[in-house]
Amino acid sequence: MPGIAGGISQGLRALIALTQFYVPHPLPPRAVISGITYDATGIPLGGCTVTVLDVTATPDVQVACVISEANGTYAVEVPDYAGKLFQVIAYLPGSPDVAGVTANTIIPSLT
Repeated sequence: MPGIAGGISQGLRALIALTQFYVPHPLPPRAVISGITYDATGIPLGGCTVTVLDVTATPDVQVACVISEANGTYAVEVPDYAGKLFQVIAYLPGSPDVAGVTANTIIPSLT
């Protein structure tokens, strides 16, 4: 039986050696544009169509379109963001319609 114990011992050492050298590669950072849609009185406004534009392109290119949550929050992941500026437009149809736009100098946050 010493051969079996020795074989298990060697296999265990090999497993330990493998786990010591395994280093997972971190995921690249995500670029995100997020915010809250509000009405004119400053109350969060849900259900808005939120459009994100890449304004460094000519003409502007739509990157994403999402609907803001009931509490007004939205988040959009922006691919290929390096050196680009963005603008966000929010719109909610109704009586009256509600719309808003950010400056065209938005830079995504890296998470």
